[in-house]
Amino acid sequence: MKDGAVDLQFVLGYGIASGIIAFGGMGGRIGISHVDFVLRDGTGRLLGARSDVIQGIKAGVQIRPPYYEPWKRQIRVRIPCTRQQEQRCYAFAWRQLDRPYDHSAIWAFAVDRDFHEENAWICSELAYVGLEEAELVQKPIIAPNKVDPTKCALAATGIPGAHVLIDRKDTICALRLGNA
Repeated sequence: MKDGAVDLQFVLGYGIASGIIAFGGMGGRIGISHVDFVLRDGTGRLLGARSDVIQGIKAGVQIRPPYYEPWKRQIRVRIPCTRQQEQRCYAFAWRQLDRPYDHSAIWAFAVDRDFHEENAWICSELAYVGLEEAELVQKPIIAPNKVDPTKCALAATGIPGAHVLIDRKDTICALRLGNA
């Protein structure tokens, strides 16, 4: 019985790094550069790995407010699952809280190597391994730290029953108009 769910938010930011990730090979042409877990506590808060300090929240795996920065594109995906799978996925994500961002994994994309800092995460690796821990996706044929946001989105939306909750462009406009 699928009485649980895992929600992921995929976004495209306005910064140069977001553009490089989205269109420089890592994000493909879907136009996404980052992924977070959406906490299922009704607050809309996001749990994910970032390389930068935003709103005074340090880099690494942290909980951030729902609209911690403006985005060019925002896609939220709901993955139906059992309550046990939901709990395993989110428990895994919570256990990673305060772990550092894996800067070496990002450089590995650029030079096509498999660099990785143990106990450190990039956003898409964290999300994919969380789905893997919940047995929602299979172990990838590539190292998990080579799963970019597009690959993570393709895997998530390929899970039976997964569906898009939100697909909007320009959240600056949505926030100003009170539509977010």
